[in-house]
Amino acid sequence: MPGLPCPGPYPNNVDCQNGLCVPPICVEDADCEAAAAGTVCRSVRDHMACVIPCTDDAPCTAAALGACVGTDDDDGGSFCFVRCDAPGQFCGNQVCDAASGLCTCNSDGNCQSDWVCID
Repeated sequence: MPGLPCPGPYPNNVDCQNGLCVPPICVEDADCEAAAAGTVCRSVRDHMACVIPCTDDAPCTAAALGACVGTDDDDGGSFCFVRCDAPGQFCGNQVCDAASGLCTCNSDGNCQSDWVCID
């Protein structure tokens, strides 16, 4: 990421694993809290990420982060998540996967220049 120290502590710990660039991962809740108040570190689709925990849509609405519809891998806890098929969301040159609510690729043409789409 231009202008940011890399690698470094979260959120500047972008990494290369098995030949693939992977986004930064948090290790503990303190990593997330330092980056954004009220967030916690949870496993989401096998990737440690900072999320806003929730039991209803109120904190998600307040943060403009969709609805309380995400589910973590750790204990099935809920977190705020903006689905790509929500009104006003746009996936750019990627496609919206209705099952997961995530913007994904289905061919190399959906990726940045020199990147490849993998399943």
